[in-house]
Amino acid sequence: MSKPTLTVESMNAIEVLLASGAPCCTLLPIVEPEVLMDGDHDIDCCFDATEATLREALYQLAQQGVDLEGVILKPNMVLSGSEASDRLGPETVAEMTLTCFSHTVPDAVPGIAFLSGGGGLETSVHTVVPIGWVAAWQAIARADANVDTPFARKARSSFVAG
Repeated sequence: MSKPTLTVESMNAIEVLLASGAPCCTLLPIVEPEVLMDGDHDIDCCFDATEATLREALYQLAQQGVDLEGVILKPNMVLSGSEASDRLGPETVAEMTLTCFSHTVPDAVPGIAFLSGGGGLETSVHTVVPIGWVAAWQAIARADANVDTPFARKARSSFVAG
């Protein structure tokens, strides 16, 4: 992805195919709108491509009548290309990935899963763990003290002092 090579038309066709298969899943559709990490692109290029891909995938899921509350989304992390000279650290990757998701993924989607992101196990763990921590802190910051769910109680008792 050194230079954007995916046209809007081809992205639309890919996402239509992904979305059209989701209603056939009787238990749990796992949808993988992924931007590949091959190339020397910077993280901003990946952010833009990921944002466009997620928007189109979620639009097509809605067009197919897929209940987003029953979907697991399996996108890429927002990373510089595997050949990029300016690889950024896990905290930046976490912040940009979650910012991208906050722009595109509706609250109805119950889960997001990741694979390795093209890196090895150690690199993947060092990237995914900060995403989890940043997401947890963002959720706590947004949490209303009057929300009484098991997750909200656990988050308050685990992360909020006093």
